[in-house]
Amino acid sequence: MTDTFDSKTSLSPDEIYAQALEQLGFDNPPPAVLRLLSQGLVALREADAKPLNERELSSISSMIAYVAHNQKVPEDLVTAVLRASFEVDDIKNLPSGSFQKAINFLVDLEMDRVIN
Repeated sequence: MTDTFDSKTSLSPDEIYAQALEQLGFDNPPPAVLRLLSQGLVALREADAKPLNERELSSISSMIAYVAHNQKVPEDLVTAVLRASFEVDDIKNLPSGSFQKAINFLVDLEMDRVIN
């Protein structure tokens, strides 16, 4: 599994799983605990692998337009910065699990700093 999260701000599904096991403090966790954690890990991986749904894509596109308008730069440029930051060739390929992070990225994006 590749880590699509920025390790400075978020944990990957595998890191969350490992951290949960560590925080439990069991040398040998009970099977029920392991099953629950494993199910959570599977769900996190699926969310990370599944592409944006139509609502999420619409929200990202709207936020791109908002940033471009407010900062007086072309939407294509904002989109290119987002694609490069999330290492995808098209915003449609952003994983659903990265939706909130992408929104936060756009909210904090200062295009003047990126292009100057």
